[in-house]
Amino acid sequence: MGKKKDDRRYDAFSMFVHARACWKSAALLGRRRYRYTQTILESFSLEIFLKCIHRVRRRAVPGGHDVRDLFDRLSKADRRQIEKLFNVRVQQSRTCRDMSKHGYVFDITSTFERIDGMFMKLRYPYENQELSKDQYGNEGNAGLSELIAACSA
Repeated sequence: MGKKKDDRRYDAFSMFVHARACWKSAALLGRRRYRYTQTILESFSLEIFLKCIHRVRRRAVPGGHDVRDLFDRLSKADRRQIEKLFNVRVQQSRTCRDMSKHGYVFDITSTFERIDGMFMKLRYPYENQELSKDQYGNEGNAGLSELIAACSA
């Protein structure tokens, strides 16, 4: 059996800085209309922010890219706090208000359903993987930025 990775190599501050750099880079790319690459970096930054929270709480940093699983493994208090901050961000977002007129729902469950596997599906565009849909049949990254903001707070 393979040797287990040394979990101590993950420094919470370095993880936070890396996640924030990805998120800010994504924002710059978005302003230049590189939406596809923006979404890949945003998805990756969310994953790192969630792993960072695990590290800050002195828990083992889970492997993999399943952001819903990373979120679900957080304490109930952490999940509630993120959901509360997410809801505030959604209410402040003009984009979320506009998209809700077109059938998008911005609760944390629907957002996680839409972004499920997004990083893995988008990083290799030639594989043409279908994006996940929420329970209402909507797909895309709607709510991703608000979720990242909540996790980074």
